[in-house]
Amino acid sequence: TPPTTPPTTPPTTPPTTPPTTPPTTPPTTPPTTPPTTPTTPPSTPPTAPKSIFAFTANWSGCPTVEQYKTITHMIISFAVTYPYVNGPCDTCTVVDVFACGGKNLSSWVAEARSYGIKVLLSFGGANMGGSWNGCGGTACWDHCMSNPTALAMQLADIVNTNNMDGVDIDYEWCYDTPTRLAFLPALVSALRTALPDKILTQAPMDYHVNVGTPYYSMLKNGMAENIDYILPQYYNGGNSPFESSGWSNILNNYAGLVYLYGGDASHVIFGFCIEPGCSPTASASLSAVSVLTKLNQIYPGHGGAFFWSQSFNTEGWFTTPIKDYYTSIGPTPAPTPTPTPLTPTTPTTPTPSSDSTQRCGTSWQNANTLCGTACPSGKDAECPSGQACFRDLSLCSTSPPTPTPTPTPTPTPTPTPTPTPTPTPTPTTTTGSIQRCGTSWQNANTLCSTACPSGKDAECPSGQSCFRDLSPCSSTLPPAPNSVKRVASTIRCGTTWSAASSECGIVCPSETDAECPVGQHCFRDLAPCYPTTPPTTPPTTPPTTPPTTPPTTPPTTPPTTPPTTPP
Repeated sequence: TPPTTPPTTPPTTPPTTPPTTPPTTPPTTPPTTPPTTPTTPPSTPPTAPKSIFAFTANWSGCPTVEQYKTITHMIISFAVTYPYVNGPCDTCTVVDVFACGGKNLSSWVAEARSYGIKVLLSFGGANMGGSWNGCGGTACWDHCMSNPTALAMQLADIVNTNNMDGVDIDYEWCYDTPTRLAFLPALVSALRTALPDKILTQAPMDYHVNVGTPYYSMLKNGMAENIDYILPQYYNGGNSPFESSGWSNILNNYAGLVYLYGGDASHVIFGFCIEPGCSPTASASLSAVSVLTKLNQIYPGHGGAFFWSQSFNTEGWFTTPIKDYYTSIGPTPAPTPTPTPLTPTTPTTPTPSSDSTQRCGTSWQNANTLCGTACPSGKDAECPSGQACFRDLSLCSTSPPTPTPTPTPTPTPTPTPTPTPTPTPTPTTTTGSIQRCGTSWQNANTLCSTACPSGKDAECPSGQSCFRDLSPCSSTLPPAPNSVKRVASTIRCGTTWSAASSECGIVCPSETDAECPVGQHCFRDLAPCYPTTPPTTPPTTPPTTPPTTPPTTPPTTPPTTPPTTPP
Protein backbone atom coordinates (compact mmCIF):
# COMPACT_ATOMS: atom_id res chain seq x y z
CA THR A 1 0.00 0.00 0.00
CA PRO A 2 1.69 3.30 -1.03
CA PRO A 3 1.96 6.24 1.38
CA THR A 4 -1.14 8.38 1.55
CA THR A 5 0.13 11.37 3.46
CA PRO A 6 3.53 13.04 3.73
CA PRO A 7 5.27 12.98 7.10
CA THR A 8 3.79 15.61 9.42
CA THR A 9 5.72 15.24 12.65
CA PRO A 10 9.23 16.70 12.37
CA PRO A 11 11.94 14.67 14.02
CA THR A 12 13.34 16.40 17.08
CA THR A 13 16.60 14.60 17.73
CA PRO A 14 19.56 16.13 15.86
CA PRO A 15 22.30 13.88 14.52
CA THR A 16 24.53 12.40 17.19
CA THR A 17 27.48 12.18 14.85
CA PRO A 18 28.08 15.44 12.97
CA PRO A 19 30.41 15.56 9.98
CA THR A 20 34.02 15.18 11.11
CA THR A 21 36.13 16.20 8.16
CA PRO A 22 35.69 19.94 7.63
CA PRO A 23 38.39 22.32 8.93
CA THR A 24 37.71 24.07 12.22
CA THR A 25 36.98 27.29 10.39
CA PRO A 26 35.11 26.68 7.12
CA PRO A 27 36.85 28.36 4.19
CA THR A 28 35.34 31.65 3.13
CA THR A 29 35.90 30.95 -0.52
CA PRO A 30 34.70 27.86 -2.33
CA PRO A 31 37.16 25.00 -2.68
CA THR A 32 40.19 25.34 -4.79
CA THR A 33 39.53 23.46 -8.01
CA PRO A 34 40.31 26.19 -10.57
CA PRO A 35 37.48 27.35 -12.81
CA THR A 36 37.47 25.46 -16.08
CA THR A 37 35.81 28.23 -18.08
CA PRO A 38 37.66 31.26 -19.49
CA THR A 39 38.13 34.06 -16.97
CA THR A 40 36.95 36.57 -19.56
CA PRO A 41 33.37 35.97 -20.73
CA PRO A 42 32.73 36.02 -24.48
CA SER A 43 31.63 39.29 -26.03
CA THR A 44 28.33 37.75 -27.16
CA PRO A 45 27.47 34.99 -24.70
CA PRO A 46 24.66 32.54 -25.31
CA THR A 47 21.42 32.85 -23.38
CA ALA A 48 20.16 30.55 -20.66
CA PRO A 49 16.47 30.41 -19.69
CA LYS A 50 15.46 29.98 -16.05
CA SER A 51 13.86 26.77 -14.87
CA ILE A 52 11.10 26.19 -12.31
CA PHE A 53 11.24 22.69 -10.80
CA ALA A 54 8.20 21.42 -8.87
CA PHE A 55 8.50 18.45 -6.53
CA THR A 56 5.16 16.72 -6.94
CA ALA A 57 4.09 14.19 -4.30
CA ASN A 58 2.61 11.11 -5.94
CA TRP A 59 0.27 10.50 -2.99
CA SER A 60 -1.46 13.89 -3.45
CA GLY A 61 -3.88 15.22 -6.04
CA CYS A 62 -2.92 15.59 -9.67
CA PRO A 63 -1.64 18.99 -10.88
CA THR A 64 -4.08 21.37 -12.54
CA VAL A 65 -3.64 22.99 -15.93
CA GLU A 66 -2.46 26.23 -14.27
CA GLN A 67 0.12 24.33 -12.24
CA TYR A 68 1.45 22.61 -15.34
CA LYS A 69 1.64 25.88 -17.28
CA THR A 70 3.81 27.66 -14.72
CA ILE A 71 6.64 25.11 -14.33
CA THR A 72 9.35 23.71 -16.57
CA HIS A 73 10.20 20.49 -14.70
CA MET A 74 8.06 18.12 -12.61
CA ILE A 75 9.86 15.82 -10.16
CA ILE A 76 7.61 12.89 -9.18
CA SER A 77 8.29 12.08 -5.52
CA PHE A 78 9.13 9.47 -4.44
CA ALA A 79 10.41 6.16 -5.65
CA VAL A 80 11.32 4.15 -2.53
CA THR A 81 12.21 0.65 -1.31
CA TYR A 82 9.59 0.41 1.47
CA PRO A 83 6.02 -0.77 0.72
CA TYR A 84 4.41 1.92 2.86
CA VAL A 85 5.43 4.79 5.18
CA ASN A 86 7.82 3.51 7.86
CA GLY A 87 7.29 0.00 6.52
CA PRO A 88 10.06 -2.61 6.36
CA CYS A 89 12.83 -2.08 3.83
CA ASP A 90 15.21 -4.98 4.37
CA THR A 91 16.04 -5.20 0.66
CA CYS A 92 16.93 -2.71 -2.06
CA THR A 93 14.04 -3.43 -4.37
CA VAL A 94 12.31 -0.32 -5.70
CA VAL A 95 8.57 -0.78 -5.23
CA ASP A 96 6.11 0.11 -7.97
CA VAL A 97 5.90 3.87 -8.40
CA PHE A 98 2.29 4.89 -8.27
CA ALA A 99 0.77 7.98 -9.86
CA CYS A 100 -1.71 10.62 -8.74
CA GLY A 101 -5.45 10.21 -9.08
CA GLY A 102 -5.36 6.49 -9.80
CA LYS A 103 -3.51 7.00 -13.09
CA ASN A 104 -0.73 4.75 -14.22
CA LEU A 105 2.75 6.28 -14.27
CA SER A 106 3.13 6.32 -18.07
CA SER A 107 -0.11 8.23 -18.63
CA TRP A 108 0.76 10.78 -15.95
CA VAL A 109 4.17 11.38 -17.53
CA ALA A 110 2.59 11.73 -20.98
CA GLU A 111 0.06 14.24 -19.62
CA ALA A 112 2.77 16.41 -18.08
CA ARG A 113 4.98 16.24 -21.15
CA SER A 114 2.09 17.42 -23.32
CA TYR A 115 2.56 20.83 -21.65
CA GLY A 116 6.23 20.89 -22.63
CA ILE A 117 7.36 19.86 -19.14
CA LYS A 118 10.32 17.61 -18.47
CA VAL A 119 9.49 14.86 -15.96
CA LEU A 120 12.00 13.38 -13.52
CA LEU A 121 11.69 10.59 -10.95
CA SER A 122 12.96 11.36 -7.44
CA PHE A 123 14.37 8.47 -5.43
CA GLY A 124 14.77 8.81 -1.67
CA GLY A 125 13.15 11.37 0.60
CA ALA A 126 12.92 11.67 4.36
CA ASN A 127 11.46 8.22 5.01
CA MET A 128 14.35 6.44 3.30
CA GLY A 129 16.50 7.69 6.17
CA GLY A 130 17.04 11.06 7.85
CA SER A 131 20.36 12.07 9.43
CA TRP A 132 18.48 14.09 12.08
CA ASN A 133 17.47 10.75 13.68
CA GLY A 134 21.11 9.91 14.37
CA CYS A 135 23.42 7.74 12.31
CA GLY A 136 23.76 4.73 14.61
CA GLY A 137 20.85 2.74 13.21
CA THR A 138 20.10 1.19 9.85
CA ALA A 139 18.04 3.09 7.29
CA CYS A 140 16.51 1.94 4.03
CA TRP A 141 19.47 3.51 2.23
CA ASP A 142 21.89 1.16 4.00
CA HIS A 143 20.36 -1.90 2.31
CA CYS A 144 21.28 -0.43 -1.08
CA MET A 145 24.91 0.38 -0.38
CA SER A 146 26.36 -3.03 -1.23
CA ASN A 147 25.27 -2.75 -4.87
CA PRO A 148 24.69 0.82 -6.12
CA THR A 149 24.89 -0.35 -9.74
CA ALA A 150 21.90 -2.67 -9.27
CA LEU A 151 19.89 0.20 -7.79
CA ALA A 152 20.88 2.46 -10.71
CA MET A 153 19.68 -0.15 -13.20
CA GLN A 154 16.29 -0.39 -11.46
CA LEU A 155 15.83 3.38 -11.62
CA ALA A 156 17.00 3.55 -15.22
CA ASP A 157 14.48 0.87 -16.18
CA ILE A 158 11.60 2.86 -14.62
CA VAL A 159 12.73 6.04 -16.39
CA ASN A 160 13.10 4.41 -19.80
CA THR A 161 9.91 2.36 -19.58
CA ASN A 162 7.80 5.41 -18.75
CA ASN A 163 9.52 7.85 -21.15
CA MET A 164 10.78 10.08 -18.33
CA ASP A 165 13.51 12.70 -18.67
CA GLY A 166 15.77 11.87 -15.76
CA VAL A 167 16.38 10.99 -12.12
CA ASP A 168 16.67 13.08 -8.95
CA ILE A 169 18.46 11.67 -5.90
CA ASP A 170 17.15 13.00 -2.59
CA TYR A 171 19.73 11.61 -0.14
CA GLU A 172 19.19 12.94 3.40
CA TRP A 173 20.92 10.10 5.22
CA CYS A 174 24.40 9.93 6.79
CA TYR A 175 27.91 9.85 5.33
CA ASP A 176 29.85 8.98 8.49
CA THR A 177 31.43 5.67 7.40
CA PRO A 178 33.59 4.67 4.41
CA THR A 179 30.71 2.61 2.99
CA ARG A 180 28.25 5.50 3.19
CA LEU A 181 30.80 7.94 1.78
CA ALA A 182 31.48 5.67 -1.21
CA PHE A 183 27.84 4.91 -1.99
CA LEU A 184 26.47 8.19 -3.36
CA PRO A 185 29.29 8.88 -5.88
CA ALA A 186 29.07 5.25 -7.05
CA LEU A 187 25.28 5.49 -7.50
CA VAL A 188 25.52 8.74 -9.45
CA SER A 189 28.29 7.36 -11.65
CA ALA A 190 26.26 4.22 -12.39
CA LEU A 191 23.19 6.34 -13.22
CA ARG A 192 25.19 8.46 -15.63
CA THR A 193 26.45 5.30 -17.35
CA ALA A 194 22.95 3.85 -17.56
CA LEU A 195 21.29 7.15 -18.58
CA PRO A 196 23.92 9.05 -20.59
CA ASP A 197 21.42 11.43 -22.21
CA LYS A 198 19.04 11.96 -19.28
CA ILE A 199 18.95 14.71 -16.65
CA LEU A 200 20.49 13.87 -13.27
CA THR A 201 19.83 16.09 -10.24
CA GLN A 202 20.41 16.03 -6.50
CA ALA A 203 18.40 17.82 -3.81
CA PRO A 204 20.59 17.92 -0.67
CA MET A 205 19.81 19.72 2.55
CA ASP A 206 21.71 23.00 2.47
CA TYR A 207 23.91 22.39 5.52
CA HIS A 208 24.96 19.02 4.12
CA VAL A 209 26.71 20.84 1.26
CA ASN A 210 28.46 23.62 3.14
CA VAL A 211 32.04 24.02 1.95
CA GLY A 212 34.23 21.51 3.77
CA THR A 213 31.55 18.92 4.62
CA PRO A 214 31.92 15.30 3.47
CA TYR A 215 29.01 15.70 1.04
CA TYR A 216 30.66 18.79 -0.48
CA SER A 217 33.94 16.90 -0.78
CA MET A 218 32.13 14.14 -2.69
CA LEU A 219 30.83 16.75 -5.14
CA LYS A 220 34.19 18.45 -5.38
CA ASN A 221 36.11 15.24 -5.97
CA GLY A 222 34.23 14.25 -9.12
CA MET A 223 30.55 13.61 -8.34
CA ALA A 224 29.48 17.06 -9.60
CA GLU A 225 30.63 16.24 -13.12
CA ASN A 226 27.78 13.72 -13.41
CA ILE A 227 25.07 16.01 -11.98
CA ASP A 228 23.30 18.42 -14.31
CA TYR A 229 21.53 20.42 -11.60
CA ILE A 230 21.97 20.62 -7.86
CA LEU A 231 18.92 21.73 -5.87
CA PRO A 232 19.89 22.87 -2.34
CA GLN A 233 16.98 22.97 0.10
CA TYR A 234 17.15 26.48 1.55
CA TYR A 235 14.60 25.64 4.23
CA ASN A 236 14.61 23.59 7.44
CA GLY A 237 18.37 24.10 7.65
CA GLY A 238 18.52 26.97 10.12
CA ASN A 239 18.85 29.80 7.56
CA SER A 240 16.07 31.84 5.99
CA PRO A 241 16.53 33.68 2.68
CA PHE A 242 13.99 36.21 3.97
CA GLU A 243 16.30 37.35 6.82
CA SER A 244 19.58 39.22 6.37
CA SER A 245 21.74 36.88 8.46
CA GLY A 246 20.29 33.79 6.83
CA TRP A 247 20.63 35.33 3.38
CA SER A 248 24.34 35.97 3.95
CA ASN A 249 24.93 32.35 4.98
CA ILE A 250 22.87 31.06 2.06
CA LEU A 251 24.92 33.14 -0.39
CA ASN A 252 28.11 31.57 0.95
CA ASN A 253 26.58 28.13 0.47
CA TYR A 254 25.31 29.01 -3.02
CA ALA A 255 28.72 30.41 -4.04
CA GLY A 256 30.40 27.15 -3.05
CA LEU A 257 28.03 25.17 -5.26
CA VAL A 258 28.43 27.56 -8.19
CA TYR A 259 32.18 27.17 -7.94
CA LEU A 260 31.87 23.42 -8.48
CA TYR A 261 30.65 24.22 -12.00
CA GLY A 262 33.44 26.60 -12.94
CA GLY A 263 31.39 29.65 -11.99
CA ASP A 264 28.38 28.62 -14.09
CA ALA A 265 25.40 29.28 -11.81
CA SER A 266 22.92 27.79 -14.28
CA HIS A 267 23.53 24.39 -12.66
CA VAL A 268 22.33 25.55 -9.20
CA ILE A 269 18.57 25.78 -8.57
CA PHE A 270 17.41 27.80 -5.52
CA GLY A 271 15.02 25.90 -3.22
CA PHE A 272 11.87 27.08 -1.41
CA CYS A 273 9.21 25.26 0.60
CA ILE A 274 5.54 26.30 0.53
CA GLU A 275 4.17 23.51 2.71
CA PRO A 276 2.94 24.75 6.11
CA GLY A 277 5.38 23.64 8.77
CA CYS A 278 8.56 24.27 6.82
CA SER A 279 11.07 26.68 8.33
CA PRO A 280 10.78 29.05 6.63
CA THR A 281 7.63 28.68 4.57
CA ALA A 282 7.48 30.91 1.51
CA SER A 283 3.98 32.07 2.41
CA ALA A 284 3.80 34.85 -0.15
CA SER A 285 4.98 34.33 -3.70
CA LEU A 286 6.18 37.92 -3.95
CA SER A 287 8.66 37.26 -1.14
CA ALA A 288 10.18 34.48 -3.23
CA VAL A 289 10.37 36.82 -6.23
CA SER A 290 12.18 39.34 -4.03
CA VAL A 291 14.75 36.70 -3.08
CA LEU A 292 15.22 35.65 -6.70
CA THR A 293 15.61 39.29 -7.74
CA LYS A 294 18.48 39.70 -5.27
CA LEU A 295 19.99 36.43 -6.41
CA ASN A 296 19.78 37.53 -10.05
CA GLN A 297 21.67 40.74 -9.28
CA ILE A 298 24.61 38.67 -8.09
CA TYR A 299 24.19 35.62 -10.33
CA PRO A 300 22.36 36.75 -13.49
CA GLY A 301 23.02 33.32 -14.96
CA HIS A 302 21.47 31.37 -12.08
CA GLY A 303 19.53 28.30 -13.10
CA GLY A 304 16.15 29.07 -11.55
CA ALA A 305 14.10 27.91 -8.57
CA PHE A 306 12.45 24.79 -7.19
CA PHE A 307 9.86 24.25 -4.49
CA TRP A 308 8.21 21.60 -2.32
CA SER A 309 5.51 20.84 -3.09
CA GLN A 310 3.14 21.21 -6.01
CA SER A 311 0.04 20.15 -4.04
CA PHE A 312 0.24 23.44 -2.08
CA ASN A 313 0.62 25.55 -5.24
CA THR A 314 -3.13 25.99 -5.72
CA GLU A 315 -3.84 27.22 -9.25
CA GLY A 316 -0.20 28.28 -9.53
CA TRP A 317 -0.33 31.04 -6.88
CA PHE A 318 3.36 30.51 -6.05
CA THR A 319 4.80 29.80 -9.47
CA THR A 320 2.88 32.31 -11.61
CA PRO A 321 4.68 35.42 -10.22
CA ILE A 322 8.03 33.61 -10.50
CA LYS A 323 7.35 32.67 -14.11
CA ASP A 324 6.24 36.26 -14.84
CA TYR A 325 9.45 37.60 -13.26
CA TYR A 326 11.67 35.26 -15.25
CA THR A 327 9.77 36.19 -18.42
CA SER A 328 10.25 39.90 -17.69
CA ILE A 329 14.04 39.66 -17.34
CA GLY A 330 14.37 37.39 -20.35
CA PRO A 331 17.13 34.88 -20.96
CA THR A 332 20.36 35.82 -19.22
CA PRO A 333 24.05 35.40 -20.08
CA ALA A 334 25.55 32.02 -19.36
CA PRO A 335 29.26 31.15 -19.37
CA THR A 336 30.61 29.51 -22.47
CA PRO A 337 31.97 27.07 -23.36
CA THR A 338 30.33 24.47 -21.14
CA PRO A 339 32.61 23.83 -18.13
CA THR A 340 34.93 20.87 -18.46
CA PRO A 341 33.94 18.07 -16.01
CA LEU A 342 35.75 18.25 -12.69
CA THR A 343 37.73 15.07 -13.27
CA PRO A 344 39.38 13.86 -10.06
CA THR A 345 43.16 13.83 -10.20
CA THR A 346 45.60 11.55 -8.45
CA PRO A 347 47.00 13.37 -5.41
CA THR A 348 50.67 14.25 -5.74
CA THR A 349 53.28 14.19 -3.03
CA PRO A 350 52.98 17.44 -1.03
CA THR A 351 55.76 19.86 -1.85
CA PRO A 352 56.70 23.23 -0.37
CA SER A 353 54.95 26.12 -2.06
CA SER A 354 56.83 28.54 -4.26
CA ASP A 355 54.63 31.15 -5.89
CA SER A 356 51.45 29.11 -5.38
CA THR A 357 48.27 30.91 -4.35
CA GLN A 358 46.70 27.56 -3.44
CA ARG A 359 48.16 26.19 -0.22
CA CYS A 360 47.23 24.05 2.77
CA GLY A 361 46.36 25.28 6.23
CA THR A 362 44.04 24.92 9.18
CA SER A 363 42.10 28.00 8.01
CA TRP A 364 42.23 30.49 5.13
CA GLN A 365 44.10 32.97 7.31
CA ASN A 366 46.58 30.30 8.43
CA ALA A 367 47.21 29.22 4.83
CA ASN A 368 47.58 32.84 3.70
CA THR A 369 50.08 33.67 6.44
CA LEU A 370 52.30 30.58 6.23
CA CYS A 371 54.13 29.56 3.08
CA GLY A 372 53.13 25.91 3.59
CA THR A 373 52.34 22.91 1.43
CA ALA A 374 51.07 23.71 -2.07
CA CYS A 375 47.91 22.00 -3.36
CA PRO A 376 47.91 22.84 -7.08
CA SER A 377 45.04 20.49 -7.98
CA GLY A 378 42.84 22.03 -5.30
CA LYS A 379 42.25 18.76 -3.48
CA ASP A 380 42.34 18.40 0.32
CA ALA A 381 44.07 15.05 -0.22
CA GLU A 382 47.26 16.95 -1.06
CA CYS A 383 47.36 18.45 2.42
CA PRO A 384 48.77 17.13 5.72
CA SER A 385 46.31 15.62 8.18
CA GLY A 386 44.08 18.24 9.80
CA GLN A 387 44.55 20.77 6.99
CA ALA A 388 42.52 21.73 3.93
CA CYS A 389 43.32 23.36 0.60
CA PHE A 390 42.60 27.10 0.26
CA ARG A 391 42.79 29.44 -2.74
CA ASP A 392 43.23 33.17 -3.56
CA LEU A 393 46.18 33.46 -1.18
CA SER A 394 49.01 36.00 -1.26
CA LEU A 395 52.14 35.00 -3.14
CA CYS A 396 54.94 33.78 -0.90
CA SER A 397 58.69 33.19 -1.18
CA THR A 398 60.31 30.18 -2.83
CA SER A 399 60.75 28.35 0.44
CA PRO A 400 58.65 28.13 3.58
CA PRO A 401 59.56 30.84 6.07
CA THR A 402 61.34 29.89 9.25
CA PRO A 403 59.09 30.75 12.19
CA THR A 404 60.62 33.40 14.41
CA PRO A 405 59.22 35.13 17.49
CA THR A 406 57.45 38.37 16.67
CA PRO A 407 59.31 41.23 18.34
CA THR A 408 57.32 43.41 20.67
CA PRO A 409 57.00 46.82 19.02
CA THR A 410 58.56 49.71 20.88
CA PRO A 411 56.13 52.59 21.38
CA THR A 412 57.23 55.86 19.83
CA PRO A 413 55.68 59.29 20.19
CA THR A 414 53.08 60.18 17.62
CA PRO A 415 54.34 63.15 15.56
CA THR A 416 52.25 66.27 15.71
CA PRO A 417 50.54 66.91 12.38
CA THR A 418 52.12 69.71 10.37
CA PRO A 419 49.59 72.46 9.56
CA THR A 420 48.82 72.65 5.86
CA PRO A 421 46.42 74.73 3.75
CA THR A 422 44.11 71.72 3.45
CA PRO A 423 41.88 70.55 6.31
CA THR A 424 42.90 66.90 5.88
CA PRO A 425 44.88 65.66 8.93
CA THR A 426 48.38 64.41 8.25
CA PRO A 427 48.53 60.65 8.87
CA THR A 428 50.44 59.81 12.00
CA THR A 429 53.22 57.30 12.19
CA THR A 430 51.90 53.95 13.26
CA THR A 431 53.43 52.30 16.30
CA GLY A 432 52.66 48.66 15.72
CA SER A 433 49.00 49.23 16.55
CA ILE A 434 46.55 46.59 15.35
CA GLN A 435 43.91 49.31 14.86
CA ARG A 436 44.70 51.47 11.85
CA CYS A 437 42.97 53.61 9.25
CA GLY A 438 42.30 52.71 5.65
CA THR A 439 39.77 52.69 2.84
CA SER A 440 39.05 49.00 3.49
CA TRP A 441 40.19 46.31 5.92
CA GLN A 442 42.64 44.95 3.34
CA ASN A 443 43.98 48.44 2.65
CA ALA A 444 44.50 49.10 6.36
CA ASN A 445 46.08 45.69 6.87
CA THR A 446 48.50 46.13 3.94
CA LEU A 447 49.67 49.69 4.61
CA CYS A 448 51.30 50.70 7.87
CA SER A 449 49.27 53.91 8.06
CA THR A 450 47.54 56.08 10.66
CA ALA A 451 46.79 54.37 13.96
CA CYS A 452 43.36 54.80 15.60
CA PRO A 453 43.82 53.39 19.13
CA SER A 454 40.37 54.50 20.33
CA GLY A 455 38.70 52.64 17.44
CA LYS A 456 36.91 55.80 16.22
CA ASP A 457 36.67 56.90 12.59
CA ALA A 458 37.25 60.46 13.78
CA GLU A 459 40.94 59.65 14.24
CA CYS A 460 41.30 58.84 10.55
CA PRO A 461 41.91 61.03 7.48
CA SER A 462 38.90 62.01 5.38
CA GLY A 463 37.55 59.08 3.38
CA GLN A 464 39.07 56.46 5.69
CA SER A 465 37.72 54.42 8.58
CA CYS A 466 39.19 52.67 11.59
CA PHE A 467 39.75 48.93 11.26
CA ARG A 468 40.83 46.44 13.92
CA ASP A 469 42.46 43.04 14.21
CA LEU A 470 45.18 43.91 11.70
CA SER A 471 48.61 42.36 11.33
CA PRO A 472 51.32 44.11 13.39
CA CYS A 473 53.66 46.32 11.36
CA SER A 474 57.00 47.95 12.01
CA SER A 475 57.38 51.47 13.37
CA THR A 476 58.57 52.80 10.03
CA LEU A 477 56.59 54.90 7.62
CA PRO A 478 54.31 53.17 5.11
CA PRO A 479 56.13 51.50 2.22
CA ALA A 480 56.24 53.09 -1.19
CA PRO A 481 53.54 51.85 -3.55
CA ASN A 482 55.98 49.82 -5.64
CA SER A 483 57.08 47.87 -2.57
CA VAL A 484 53.57 46.75 -1.68
CA LYS A 485 53.07 43.01 -2.19
CA ARG A 486 51.14 42.68 -5.42
CA VAL A 487 48.35 40.13 -5.08
CA ALA A 488 46.45 38.89 -8.13
CA SER A 489 42.99 39.75 -6.88
CA THR A 490 40.10 37.73 -8.33
CA ILE A 491 37.43 39.10 -5.96
CA ARG A 492 36.45 42.68 -6.83
CA CYS A 493 33.54 45.12 -6.99
CA GLY A 494 31.60 46.06 -10.09
CA THR A 495 28.16 46.79 -11.48
CA THR A 496 28.16 43.38 -13.21
CA TRP A 497 30.43 40.33 -13.31
CA SER A 498 31.76 41.40 -16.72
CA ALA A 499 32.54 44.93 -15.51
CA ALA A 500 34.26 43.67 -12.38
CA SER A 501 36.30 41.17 -14.41
CA SER A 502 37.46 43.71 -17.00
CA GLU A 503 38.23 46.53 -14.56
CA CYS A 504 40.94 46.34 -11.93
CA GLY A 505 38.67 47.91 -9.34
CA ILE A 506 38.08 47.72 -5.61
CA VAL A 507 38.81 44.35 -4.00
CA CYS A 508 36.26 42.87 -1.59
CA PRO A 509 38.10 40.06 0.26
CA SER A 510 35.22 39.34 2.64
CA GLU A 511 32.96 38.79 -0.40
CA THR A 512 30.28 41.15 0.88
CA ASP A 513 28.69 44.08 -0.95
CA ALA A 514 29.40 46.27 2.09
CA GLU A 515 32.97 46.73 0.83
CA CYS A 516 31.77 48.10 -2.51
CA PRO A 517 30.63 51.58 -3.61
CA VAL A 518 26.92 52.27 -3.98
CA GLY A 519 25.47 50.49 -7.00
CA GLN A 520 28.19 47.84 -7.11
CA HIS A 521 28.38 44.26 -5.87
CA CYS A 522 31.17 41.91 -4.93
CA PHE A 523 32.00 39.30 -7.58
CA ARG A 524 34.47 36.40 -7.50
CA ASP A 525 36.33 34.19 -10.00
CA LEU A 526 37.34 37.25 -12.04
CA ALA A 527 40.27 37.69 -14.39
CA PRO A 528 43.33 38.31 -12.15
CA CYS A 529 44.69 41.86 -12.03
CA TYR A 530 47.53 43.47 -10.12
CA PRO A 531 46.63 46.83 -8.58
CA THR A 532 49.78 48.91 -8.09
CA THR A 533 48.14 50.84 -5.29
CA PRO A 534 45.37 49.90 -2.91
CA PRO A 535 41.82 50.90 -3.86
CA THR A 536 41.06 54.52 -3.01
CA THR A 537 37.26 54.56 -3.18
CA PRO A 538 35.86 53.59 0.23
CA PRO A 539 32.53 51.91 0.78
CA THR A 540 29.74 54.37 1.48
CA THR A 541 29.38 53.11 5.04
CA PRO A 542 32.64 51.41 6.03
CA PRO A 543 32.42 49.17 9.06
CA THR A 544 34.22 50.35 12.14
CA THR A 545 34.75 46.80 13.32
CA PRO A 546 35.46 44.39 10.49
CA PRO A 547 35.47 40.65 10.99
CA THR A 548 38.49 39.21 12.73
CA THR A 549 38.57 36.30 10.32
CA PRO A 550 37.21 35.85 6.83
CA PRO A 551 33.41 35.46 6.80
CA THR A 552 32.26 32.03 7.82
CA THR A 553 29.91 29.74 5.99
CA PRO A 554 26.92 28.21 7.78
CA PRO A 555 27.87 25.66 10.42
CA THR A 556 28.73 22.23 9.12
CA THR A 557 27.05 20.62 12.11
CA PRO A 558 23.40 20.01 11.18
CA PRO A 559 20.91 22.27 12.94
CA THR A 560 18.97 21.11 15.94
CA THR A 561 15.68 21.70 14.12
CA PRO A 562 15.50 19.02 11.44
CA PRO A 563 13.58 19.03 8.19
CA THR A 564 9.88 18.51 8.64
CA THR A 565 8.94 17.30 5.18
CA PRO A 566 10.56 15.72 2.18
CA PRO A 567 12.50 16.37 0.16
